[in-house]
Amino acid sequence: MVDDAAEAAAALAEREPRWQDYAACSGLGKLFFSTRKEDVREAKRICQTPCPVKQECLDEALQLETSANSVFGVRGGMSDHERKALRRQPRRGGRI
Repeated sequence: MVDDAAEAAAALAEREPRWQDYAACSGLGKLFFSTRKEDVREAKRICQTPCPVKQECLDEALQLETSANSVFGVRGGMSDHERKALRRQPRRGGRI
């Protein structure tokens, strides 16, 4: 069992860093996928800390979401309901 954990840690250390590694919410995933209003508020607060990769997170969530597929939870400082409303707005050019 120890060897498996050591191997996983070594593999993680060898891979290239991803934007998720720099997120303010790194390690707090459960909070960001809760339906409790208090948790959603806290998750959004963490996104505003400021998070250095907030835009990348929002961009990925919007890219993954389609009318048939929704990414649940708070991503990029927005709930899934807020992102759905954002996608319905006409684009004005540039980033969201």
